[in-house]
Amino acid sequence: MTTTIPRMFLDRVATSRDRRAWSSFTDGAWKDSTWDDCERLARAFGLGLVASGLKRGDKVAILGQTSPAWAYCDLGALAVGGVTVGLYPTLPPEGVGSMEYVITHSESRFLVVESGSTLRQKIRPILDKLPRVERIVVWDCDDAARALDPRVVSLAQISSEGEGFDAKHPDAWRQRCEAARPEDVAVLIYTSGTTGHPKGAMITHDNVESQTAVLTAIFPLGEDEGGLAFLPMAHVAERCMANYSRVRNGTPVHYARSLETLLDDFAVVRPTFFGSVPRIFEKAYAGIMAELARLDPPRRVMAEKVLDAGVRAARARRRGEAVDPETQMLAGIFDQQLGARVRARFGGRCARLTCGAAPIALEILELFDACGMPTYELYGLTEATGAVTMNTPDALEYGTVGRAVPGTDVRIAEDGEILVRGRGVFAGYFRDEEASAACVRDGWLHTGDIGKLDDRGFLTITDRKKNILITAGGKNITPSNVEAEVKRDPLISYCHLHADRRPYPTALVCLDPDRLRAFASEQGLAGRTAAELKDDPQVRSRVRQAIDEANERLARFEQIKDFAVLPAELSIEAGELTPTLKVKRREVEAKYASLLDAMYSRS
Repeated sequence: MTTTIPRMFLDRVATSRDRRAWSSFTDGAWKDSTWDDCERLARAFGLGLVASGLKRGDKVAILGQTSPAWAYCDLGALAVGGVTVGLYPTLPPEGVGSMEYVITHSESRFLVVESGSTLRQKIRPILDKLPRVERIVVWDCDDAARALDPRVVSLAQISSEGEGFDAKHPDAWRQRCEAARPEDVAVLIYTSGTTGHPKGAMITHDNVESQTAVLTAIFPLGEDEGGLAFLPMAHVAERCMANYSRVRNGTPVHYARSLETLLDDFAVVRPTFFGSVPRIFEKAYAGIMAELARLDPPRRVMAEKVLDAGVRAARARRRGEAVDPETQMLAGIFDQQLGARVRARFGGRCARLTCGAAPIALEILELFDACGMPTYELYGLTEATGAVTMNTPDALEYGTVGRAVPGTDVRIAEDGEILVRGRGVFAGYFRDEEASAACVRDGWLHTGDIGKLDDRGFLTITDRKKNILITAGGKNITPSNVEAEVKRDPLISYCHLHADRRPYPTALVCLDPDRLRAFASEQGLAGRTAAELKDDPQVRSRVRQAIDEANERLARFEQIKDFAVLPAELSIEAGELTPTLKVKRREVEAKYASLLDAMYSRS
């Protein structure tokens, strides 16, 4: 049965009023809140917007880290007929893909900001460029914030106004909730923008309902399950896939204190499931490999033998094959000594992991599987409201992103582009008919991704259509394939292939900080920074070894001839990564153009 987010929310509150909705770290301790608390807060905020003049379809932009306030302000605004617009906290105030652009382009009448500090850092420079914004609501408001602009009001004040409105109009909340229609636009999700200005994807209530129904069918969740939220709410994964699914199923969540404290939070939260982008899993894997590398040679050889047995035994179980006694014995040692420790890092209760947004190495997937935490890689995009294909407990094939989720059709165009059709396909880009028409043609969403389907329906992503590199000799190279081969070496945290209109491929590489420190210590280079080590002959020789091993697995025209080591890992702050940790290839190439040019001038 088709429903809307407000009705889904009302049903959840009616069913689970006194059950825990979330836990957050407040005043030095974890504190629980119920679904009744959630409705009370959402209702007061939503009706406060109505008292301030919000009309159905008005845009409400929200800027803040993932938190309970983000969730209940979003639900409150949606319930009274608003359309919410998420702002990534890492966006610059001005320029391409900025706060100013998204707020202005979305025609937002209301702006919600997490704190006076964020208001001063991100919004103050553009306050006079936001004439359409009528009220700026600040969760953690101070006198300095109020003094910035007469439009600034605290969350407490607007909620108080909402409570007053509710007292005078006791039927307004439910009437507003029930007025939403499945075909109405619920949220605008602006693409994180690896190039140029982001586009505002219009996601309807029906889109969200279809996505949450699919996820619930694949991975049934209940009120006794528990998750850990940390991905940005401005992104489709956390908002449409995770948050609204929690509303649908009544699944409680802990809000992580920060990305830096994530591993510590696992120990407290003990989630039963966890979803993330590959970078989180890659760092955990690199940490495990770094521990092994620090062992003395005899113990390291034995540890590697045990690890290999654990992985082979898990692989055999997945395939329904027998495991020989020696491998089984070694796999048991692996489970006791390493598997148990890895599970403990994730809280000890985590029965499954999900991963998406970018490719992840097969050896990482197989290691976590061997540790008793199968990882279900998926493929999705904003324009499809989240998941398009997914590995599932009944159909798991590592190295692929799974089969099409129920209710979704996937096919491959003649040029290799992945096309998608189904209820999850969005309603188009806000104020951009040309881009909308180009994106969805004859009912099929043109994803811009290149892939292939096997005879069982499992999808493999090869690259972005725009990322295909064509060498000066006319050879087509898929960079993600080459980069993945290089990243199989745990020392390499990132590899950026460069070959477009060039005679041969070169690469920019970043080194994993933990593995680099361990290697530096082994070579008598302890105490030096990554920037100091990037040109050290021993470090370059070690990186050359990793690239040579990758080259052996590549076609001749794909092989990397030269490389440069970057002084630090890529970061959001430096403008090299999107808020969801995708690489901005154009920005990286522009920033390090001189390094790339130098590699060709040397030949």
